[in-house]
Amino acid sequence: MNAILNKLAATCLLITSVAVFTGCEGEDKGPDQDYNGNWRGRTSHGGSVTFTVSGDMVTAFQINDSKAQIWLQQPQDIKGNSFSGEGGELFDKTSVSCTFDSATHCTGTYSIRKLMGSWEGTFEASRK
Repeated sequence: MNAILNKLAATCLLITSVAVFTGCEGEDKGPDQDYNGNWRGRTSHGGSVTFTVSGDMVTAFQINDSKAQIWLQQPQDIKGNSFSGEGGELFDKTSVSCTFDSATHCTGTYSIRKLMGSWEGTFEASRK
């Protein structure tokens, strides 16, 4: 009887392990395509956006806009076809998100909140 219970327990453990790993498969997935290179574009307010992709990371990101300058200080993971990042301190918060719609084009949003107001916009960029 113990041998049957041990086999049953081992089978249940195996099924549970497979279910857990299968359920997590897409969560930490790297980029869908090769996005490596330098990206440049324009914001909805006439500013510029530049960033660099290396592997599955955005290693540098900057927006220069008429009322906002945003830098992402830390590298950001690309998961699937997008990345996002936040920065700032108590009264100075920034947020950026970007979705790649192809290996050479992306669209995104950004916002910055300061003590005296906020600013937000969109951007498009292409890999050169």
